[in-house]
Amino acid sequence: MDCWRWQRSKRHYERELLEEVDPLQALLELEEDSYFHGRLDRKSAEPLLRRDGDFLVRETLLLGVWQLALSVRWRGQHRHFVIQTTPEGWLTTGGRSFRTVQDLVAFHLKQSVPLDDRWGVVLRKPVSAWLLSKADLDIGQTLGKGQFGVVRLGVLRSTGEQVAVKKCLRDGDVTPGQQRALLEEGRLMRRYQHPNVVRFIGFCLDGRSPMVILEYVKDGQLRQFLRKNGRSLLPHQLIAMCRDAAHGMCYLESMNCVHRDLAARNCLKAKYSSKSDVWSYGVLMWEIFSRGGEPYSNMKGREAVHLVSNGYRMQPPPNMPPSLAGLMAECWQTDPRRRPSFQSIAEFLESELARY
Repeated sequence: MDCWRWQRSKRHYERELLEEVDPLQALLELEEDSYFHGRLDRKSAEPLLRRDGDFLVRETLLLGVWQLALSVRWRGQHRHFVIQTTPEGWLTTGGRSFRTVQDLVAFHLKQSVPLDDRWGVVLRKPVSAWLLSKADLDIGQTLGKGQFGVVRLGVLRSTGEQVAVKKCLRDGDVTPGQQRALLEEGRLMRRYQHPNVVRFIGFCLDGRSPMVILEYVKDGQLRQFLRKNGRSLLPHQLIAMCRDAAHGMCYLESMNCVHRDLAARNCLKAKYSSKSDVWSYGVLMWEIFSRGGEPYSNMKGREAVHLVSNGYRMQPPPNMPPSLAGLMAECWQTDPRRRPSFQSIAEFLESELARY
């Protein structure tokens, strides 16, 4: 069978012969689509499909190999179609071949062509991996409140997973442009998978004010934890906290992500870069070893910016190891080019921990 795809023209789909395809590139392109749920088993996928025609794409482990599957609810039953790959890298199902999963989905969704001859399964509505509705959530107690927003404990009804729900304190209509910006941010955030980075789960845009759904971290904010438990924490535990944060930032740096708000207070905001994040990381180190202290506590914002710009630096907290104090000072070099990378910071802290 020739490899071919259906390509949208002005009024119809037309067939054309295809060249070989890079399967890895096709998978990376699929990451952009909200209906791709990553590695999800059948048992977890089925509760997400509530109405006939609901569908999602996932990775499933078959005979020790990760393969793509298209899961659909149809006539009250759940059907799972493994997306086969030809020797040339093309994707096939139902006797048709496509260059990408997007092409496959677009063809069946727009043309209402059944995926198979046996059950006549038709795709109707994609189930987003990260765009949720209020009906998907049970929202409970308040976990924390800041100047601009509140964080509440939530539960995903589909899985029972506890989540953190962030919402602005003041409701307001969200413009289409703002919604698009949020969705674009979601496409980026859902790529980040690292043990030291809080996992993004999704957005809820049903109400007048959008909600951000994040992984629930039971111990809460680091500052609150430090203030509550700081006196009982040993130096190697504090170094481990610094190490974990460095690994998380090293990962974000490798993903070309600038955090911009790593520390509780970032005094030198001019141009954002990974080097400005390193400065903020130095403030974070100070906060950790001061057991949740308030940096620049006796200064107003403009005063702190002026003093820091003219060479002022906070003194190391009591009992901060000299080697860590030296690293903190390196993070606060005036010339950003002289500040260490997160990779070198993480490596240094690993070597420091090995001593304890």
